[in-house]
Amino acid sequence: MSFDWINFLSFTGSQTVSTSRGSKLSQQVILDYDYTFTTPYCGSETIEVDSKKNESGESLETSSSLCWVDCKEQIDVVSLASKEPILFYDEVVNFEDELADYGVSLLIVKVRVMPSCWFLLLRFWLRVDGALMRLRDTRMHCTFGDSTNPVILRESCWREATFQSISAVSLSLPLSLAPPSPPIVGFHIVKTKDFRCNCAIV
Repeated sequence: MSFDWINFLSFTGSQTVSTSRGSKLSQQVILDYDYTFTTPYCGSETIEVDSKKNESGESLETSSSLCWVDCKEQIDVVSLASKEPILFYDEVVNFEDELADYGVSLLIVKVRVMPSCWFLLLRFWLRVDGALMRLRDTRMHCTFGDSTNPVILRESCWREATFQSISAVSLSLPLSLAPPSPPIVGFHIVKTKDFRCNCAIV
């Protein structure tokens, strides 16, 4: 599995968003691309398999796509909150743009490995000043076990809010570049979906 900005950008499309700055009236700009870089991207679903050699001795790399199916299982948040030692942790900023000083568009990946499992978060955060905010999270979790085909659970959740809806329930607006954690009051869930994948070669 991989998460990179090139594939992320390939999922963006055209869109119209109204923006406002200070006392200026809202301006609507129609572009042939989505300048907010909003994307449904949740990772590149290809895994590399052990390389093989052909008759001439050259190494041949093979790959396989992961097969995700809808499920009702959910990531065990309680187990993730347990005080296990963290064997590995990393955070990578895949993409960041300040939208010509009209906000921020940010894509980050966080990964954590514990003795019993690994957990990954892919987060897209968008803030268009005076207009809207979007928070799109993709979480993946896999528990280690004796099975040769471990199960990966993936949860996707899209949240969205307008500046007007936030100001109606909160005295402060999220003006920092970093996304709010946990999501602030005023965000509504646009879409949520749970998937599972058996890590078998298909």
